[in-house]
Amino acid sequence: MAATAGLSLVAAAALLAGCSSASEMSCGDFLAKSSNDQKSTTRDLLKEGGNDNPSAMLLAAAQGSLSGYCTVEGDDATLADAMSVFTDTLDSIGATTGTAQQDSATPAPQAPGAPARPPN
Repeated sequence: MAATAGLSLVAAAALLAGCSSASEMSCGDFLAKSSNDQKSTTRDLLKEGGNDNPSAMLLAAAQGSLSGYCTVEGDDATLADAMSVFTDTLDSIGATTGTAQQDSATPAPQAPGAPARPPN
């Protein structure tokens, strides 16, 4: 069991050799990973972008977007390029990766028909 874990670490290190961050990984390397390893890499990319605790939905959306981008753009494209397209798409539809902090002086929007909030 310990030998298997050690071998996994060696394999992971070999895949990431020369990459100081997940964003420098090539699409070819990303697509060659298992789904679980792609998820881990996607989580690392989101952390690099400032989101230390992405929701499951954001993680799944980002992983799918990266996989799709890499399939279309080819093995030599980078995950930095793929992530840039993903965040630009989110920005264009008014969505977010969850990294922006809401101003505490600005109240959150209220659902229609919800009871009024008392003033602060």
